[in-house]
Amino acid sequence: VAASGGVAVTLSGVKVRVVTPEGTPITRAWFVEGLQADTGAQLGWGENGVGFPVVHMRDTSVIYAGVPDAESQLVVRFRTSESIEKGGQVYLGKPSAVSMACDPTKIWLLSLPGVVQCKADAASMLLTLNDTLSPGEYAFAVGVRTPARTPTANAFSVLLRDRSGAVRDAAMNLPGQSIHPQLFVEHAELSWTSAEAAQASSVTITFNLTRPLPRNMLGSMLITFPQNFEHAIERETSVVSANRALPLFSGAGSWVDVGLVDRLGILLDSDLPVPSGTYSLEFPVTVPEFMPSYNVWLLTFCRPDGNAACRQHFGPAALATVPLAGFGLGQLPAGARAGGILGAADAGSAARRQRMTPGLLAMLVLCALVPRFAR
Repeated sequence: VAASGGVAVTLSGVKVRVVTPEGTPITRAWFVEGLQADTGAQLGWGENGVGFPVVHMRDTSVIYAGVPDAESQLVVRFRTSESIEKGGQVYLGKPSAVSMACDPTKIWLLSLPGVVQCKADAASMLLTLNDTLSPGEYAFAVGVRTPARTPTANAFSVLLRDRSGAVRDAAMNLPGQSIHPQLFVEHAELSWTSAEAAQASSVTITFNLTRPLPRNMLGSMLITFPQNFEHAIERETSVVSANRALPLFSGAGSWVDVGLVDRLGILLDSDLPVPSGTYSLEFPVTVPEFMPSYNVWLLTFCRPDGNAACRQHFGPAALATVPLAGFGLGQLPAGARAGGILGAADAGSAARRQRMTPGLLAMLVLCALVPRFAR
């Protein structure tokens, strides 16, 4: 910048505190201008045309059942490089059409540290942490009621705030699920017979169809396991379908697809309708030695795709995916279904759950409305 007498003066180390936008702007140029203090006359200017991109929190996703007006778990997953001390907050912004509340029996902490307080309103949920959130991958789930149709405003945001309220990491404008208008699924549950590390267990996934499905709508179902789980299926009869009304494929080949060890495909006869009713699938797995941070089972309903079961929950054949919070090592078996804050990520979190117990009472008392997050 030119100073009085024509002498150039270089300024460096000037810091300006800004609030970043929700995404990288189209124009990223930054300008600086030097002005005469008393007259406002321009003395010099500069431009940086490169700028920097706005980087969202890594591996962030929000998944819930894309079915109309149903109770579902909503699972949030994120990876942060920040450390958020005790008293920090996890903020979940949501469409008002997706309803949720601070019911401690419908909050699954999974790999999230303990929560001492929960607040919710039509636009958001705010969880206050009672332990430090270290850099790494995390997941938690909450019970929601899905909208009757895909809302016009259908985006989520996940923000990590320190105890002073400053945003330390964030992912904005995450797309919500599209609602499939003909798929009415409710009351999906996960149960198991054993949760001992490196041992065999029998897992059962149950769901209820409240309305029948027409012919040529459903071609297969896919069950995707949490990381490190493997099926122990040796033959078709190792998989048990409890309701004979489920139209299992009876043509050449098997109705069970076990080509990948971390998922199970169920091939159906798409020429037949699927009656309303309660259905369950039971199959053997091997429990891993360590539970993953993203300890979530996925049940995906897929449209017909020839005589093959779909193998990706996000593939083009997928109609809707129902997430189910997993069980922790040593957690009580069948009869104690994975549910509420007890659905923790591993046996090491037992002490954490004990420390959270007073917080559960606090969550019941402190459930209240909070203003929409102001950035």
